[in-house]
Amino acid sequence: MTNPKVRVGPNDSMSSARLKLADSTDAALAVVDATGRLLGLLHRDMVMHPELDDGFRGKSSVRQYMSQRVPSCRPSDPIESVLATFDSYQAEMLVVTDDAGQLEGLIARNDIPLFRDSLVS
Repeated sequence: MTNPKVRVGPNDSMSSARLKLADSTDAALAVVDATGRLLGLLHRDMVMHPELDDGFRGKSSVRQYMSQRVPSCRPSDPIESVLATFDSYQAEMLVVTDDAGQLEGLIARNDIPLFRDSLVS
C-alpha cells in the first residue's frame, strides 16, 4: 500500500492539480474534503492530458474530472475480499480507507503478489 502524498480539493483547478502531480510518481491524486475524507480520485492520465497545455481544462475544477465511484477496501479486509473487489470493478487500483472514510492509502493490483510473498517469508 502506498500513501498518496499529493492531495487536492474538489474546487482546486486542474492546472493546480497538474503542478502538484508533476513532481510526484503517484498514479492518482486523492481528492479529499477539508477533514481529509476521500471524495474521489483524479488519475494521472487525466491530469497530465495534453489538452491542459492549451488551457482547455486548465481552469476547470478537479470536481469536474475526478472519479467519484472509487472502489475501496479497509486495512482489515481479508486478501480474498480485496482480490474480489479488484475483479468486480475490473480495477487496477483500490483506495484504502478507515471506517470513517479517511484515506489511508492506495493499493495496486500488482502489489498483491508482493504482499503474499511477505506473508510467506
